[in-house]
Amino acid sequence: MEVTEQDTAPSTPFLFASSIEGAVIKGSNVLLLCFFAIVLKFVFQNSGHLFLGRYGRNHRIVGAIYLVILLVGLIDLGFHQLNFFLYDTVLGITGTILTLSAARDFKNHQYVKNVASGILEKSSTVSYSEMVEHSFYQILNLVQALYLHAQARLLACKYHQHVSCYPLDGWLSLYEPETKKQNTYEAILQLALVAVVTLPWNFRYLFPINKFSANYNTQINAKLKPSTKPFDLLRFLYRLKKHQYLLYKHFLLHGLNISVAIGSVGSLAEETLELPLVQRPYWRLYWISLNSAYTM
Repeated sequence: MEVTEQDTAPSTPFLFASSIEGAVIKGSNVLLLCFFAIVLKFVFQNSGHLFLGRYGRNHRIVGAIYLVILLVGLIDLGFHQLNFFLYDTVLGITGTILTLSAARDFKNHQYVKNVASGILEKSSTVSYSEMVEHSFYQILNLVQALYLHAQARLLACKYHQHVSCYPLDGWLSLYEPETKKQNTYEAILQLALVAVVTLPWNFRYLFPINKFSANYNTQINAKLKPSTKPFDLLRFLYRLKKHQYLLYKHFLLHGLNISVAIGSVGSLAEETLELPLVQRPYWRLYWISLNSAYTM
């Protein structure tokens, strides 16, 4: 059967959706640039105090390096010339070192006594336990990035896109196109990958837990006084942060990891072959935004 140009041309709804997606990404890029412009204004105005002090020097140095890495990723949003695997790995490792260096250099913050966790109040400061807890989520970022890049590499190997598949060459040679045997092997591999990317949660108990709800729920936190305001903005923001965390954990972390695994089995994988998730513009925008939000 002859395939005509009309058969292969994108449909009007697809083109419309693509144009909407492109406009949203460009608009979001502009907003992120504006945010960084405000941050950099304060950084330049206070650069001596932020980076040149003797106290907490290791954290100051790592913080400056991390800011530069974020800026490189931000600039690349318009060019997409980076080696994303290398960049995401360096970003994740540096982010983890950043939080651990804060805990090491500001260990005296273990004596900080806030009413609850979080630093939205003017009188609050970051506690030692919050610094250590934050390192767990930086590790999660790194593990998820490596997982998604592994998925991209597996897709490239599966369709023989001229990349090294070592040490999975033997496993991948067992694939037999369009057979149940192939799907079985793929499913087993995907289950193993999901188990690995979820593994850090088995060690969550080793890190402190600071509950967002302690900032607005007087039943959980006895030190918290009932609000007398008709609308308490701070408590509303803490509730919002709680729901942001739930969105991240259940949908953008576990849900996304499982969805990528399911989409990599069988014929579903062909839809993501052209451009893996970790290389797509909206993912690069999300990843820079997420890592920025963790540290600013």
